[in-house]
Amino acid sequence: MSVHDTLVATRARVRGASLPASGFMRLVRLPAISNETVADRDRPLVGRLVPTVSVIVVAFVVWLVAASAGLYIQTIIGLFCCYLIAALGYNLVLGFGGQFAFCQSAFMAIGAYTYAVLSPDIGPIVAIIVAAVVTSAIGALVGLAIIRTREIYLALITLAFAQATLLAIQLWPPTQGDNGIFVDLGGSFTYVFAIVAAALAMLVVLRLVRSPFGRQLAMIRTDETAAAAMGVNVALTRVKVFALSAFLGGISGVLLAGVLTFITPANFTLDVTLMLLTMIVVGGVASVWGTVAGVLLITAVRQLIPGIGDVGAYIDGGILFVILLLRPAGLRSLIRLRVRQKNAHD
Repeated sequence: MSVHDTLVATRARVRGASLPASGFMRLVRLPAISNETVADRDRPLVGRLVPTVSVIVVAFVVWLVAASAGLYIQTIIGLFCCYLIAALGYNLVLGFGGQFAFCQSAFMAIGAYTYAVLSPDIGPIVAIIVAAVVTSAIGALVGLAIIRTREIYLALITLAFAQATLLAIQLWPPTQGDNGIFVDLGGSFTYVFAIVAAALAMLVVLRLVRSPFGRQLAMIRTDETAAAAMGVNVALTRVKVFALSAFLGGISGVLLAGVLTFITPANFTLDVTLMLLTMIVVGGVASVWGTVAGVLLITAVRQLIPGIGDVGAYIDGGILFVILLLRPAGLRSLIRLRVRQKNAHD
């Protein structure tokens, strides 16, 4: 394909036409990417009014439910918010960026243990900032390391990084290895911090994916050669998206440690990354609200069904299989289907 043909194909994709995806992305249906007007790009930082108000209202309702509930429900809501933040960061890399990575649980572990080890000496607020910065910097280094890798090689390298991180945490004396370490983030009010952080993460990601950076990610996901030909710095964009994903993963890890109050390396195994992957695909790849739906479903199944125990991963697999079979676009497609039906009746 000539450069001209590649540019034409990319412009067609940006206008909403579909192009074939490669690797894992063939299994899921990605949303069309539409151009935004100049007015859309000039919106405030938090994004357009309707999504912003929606996030604030949902967060307020969740807080009301948690405040009137017991510790058990508050813990579940805290876990939901933690996994939502991590899944949003993972979706930036996997869904919006098209990079099939396997290291989100490692970023969560780095953030959690950085906070747990440093907070007694430097205080919780400074420890959170340090944990986020350190995790983001490591994410950028990972992005630099995999600049020239794609698909299965990218998956293998990031998987190796995740396993190496887990081993390093087990062997590092301050973490106390498999014996675990106690974490104090905010006591019984940790769920409030988790709700606020999840709402802020949603607002940032909603705005980010509609920004020029988001459009660059969409172009790279579609065709890196065409994106480079149109002036996109592919390498820098990939490094940035890994740093952003790691940042959200680190914050998620800190909050998860606070919600659980006690962590071991077993809380950040590959199973966590696979669970986040399931949440994203079930809800809808490259969809913020779809991610919310996927995280809500999987968290509810895992936490509210009595005695699910170690079979949770198998149930996740069954849900994923059914979704890929019946709704490759995820739960978000059900909402769009109802909107189309309503418009047809009107």
